[in-house]
Amino acid sequence: MYRKKHVIDTAVIHLIWLLAIMAASCSAITDDVPAQDDATLRLNIVSRDEGRLDTRAVTEAGNSHEFIHRLCVLIVAPDGTVVKKLLPNLDVVALAQQGNLRRWASDDFTITLGAYDVYAFANIDTYYDGLWGSLTGLAEGDNISGISPSLRSIVLADPASKIDLVDYFIPMSAYARVNVTKSTSAISIGLDRLVSKVRMTIRGKAGTTVTALSFAGYADRVGLFADTPLGDVKTMESNVVGVSPKTVQIGKKDSVSIADFYVNSSPAGRPYSVSVATNEHGGVVYKATTARTELPRNSIYPLILQLNDYGLDLEAEVWVSPIGSLPVPVVADFDAADTYSISIPEGAQFRFTVRGISAGGTTVPASRCVWSFDAAAVSGVAFDGYAPDAAVVKGRVTAQAGLTIPLAVTSQWRQGNVDYNRGYTVRVTTTDLSEATFKNVAQGSPLNVERLVELNTEMLNLFK
Repeated sequence: MYRKKHVIDTAVIHLIWLLAIMAASCSAITDDVPAQDDATLRLNIVSRDEGRLDTRAVTEAGNSHEFIHRLCVLIVAPDGTVVKKLLPNLDVVALAQQGNLRRWASDDFTITLGAYDVYAFANIDTYYDGLWGSLTGLAEGDNISGISPSLRSIVLADPASKIDLVDYFIPMSAYARVNVTKSTSAISIGLDRLVSKVRMTIRGKAGTTVTALSFAGYADRVGLFADTPLGDVKTMESNVVGVSPKTVQIGKKDSVSIADFYVNSSPAGRPYSVSVATNEHGGVVYKATTARTELPRNSIYPLILQLNDYGLDLEAEVWVSPIGSLPVPVVADFDAADTYSISIPEGAQFRFTVRGISAGGTTVPASRCVWSFDAAAVSGVAFDGYAPDAAVVKGRVTAQAGLTIPLAVTSQWRQGNVDYNRGYTVRVTTTDLSEATFKNVAQGSPLNVERLVELNTEMLNLFK
């Protein structure tokens, strides 16, 4: 009996041990299988293609360094609880370090079935360390509904001005409302760049040198998301675009392409102003406004600038007034090469009139074509009743040869549907009186003595 009982006890022990192993195995298998109300999936993040504004049919993936450098993703439940945070270590990813990571995929993770808000942020770290820290510092289980400012109200100040694609990469964001079901195996989110890219081409006379550019009027701030309220948006009024190299020359095909540059995405509102400084005619500045009034995020704005050959129609009257004699007219006119330069004798009086804008032998009516310089800042001239909004300027140059005196003219006109605003520099050079050629009034040279006597002002040279 004792032996039989021992065998039974041993069998029972083995059976209990076996059942324990089976129970543990079943428990382990059950832990690896999602509950009935969970789903296992992965998250795919991609930098979306940029859309060209000149045609909806064309998109571009982007150029080098215009992609992901840093990334943070938050999956948030309807009550504001962060149920999943994804913060990949991209320091070990060579493509990301150069801003060239186009897409990223997470490992598989398990999440409860239901609706979620997905927030994704890329490249914010190089702009606002505090903001990036507040985003990446959130932990799973935190509730973001009370964060101030909330995610949907974050605004970045002029991010376009910081982009250099070396240390500062293009900030991007994405938001999506997703519904996770039993059949959900992946969630794909597209990141939008918070800026618009301007692709400028300048057309004009071959050989013309472009010395400076500006593109202004876009917003001074950008919302982290497309529907972020921007508040009182101001505009960037005088933004100089870097020309690389410092000057570019219009080539034989009568055009030159400017390297793409970035501006803050801007809501619909007002047009943008463009300025192009050239070496034409001694320094002509072309100005115009765009028909476009909106710059969506993640877009490419192709812009062609046509430097039309419009010149100034100028008239010059110059004379000298010897002591005790009537004014004597001098032969003087603006340079035939359209450099808007004129040489007049030292101490001479002058009257310059802007008649309008000329193009191909015809004059284009100008709504405003006036002298626009600051008389107080011009040395070597005594002006007679100068006003910075008149078409006529008159005065006397100093009795000193060899001076070059720059005077500015601003002209505005409209042709077709385009508004033009152009600045010209007129250069007055004083020469020795002995080099002057006098007109022969007796031969019928036009001379309004009344007008000239009226302008016979006096200037004293003061020496230190």
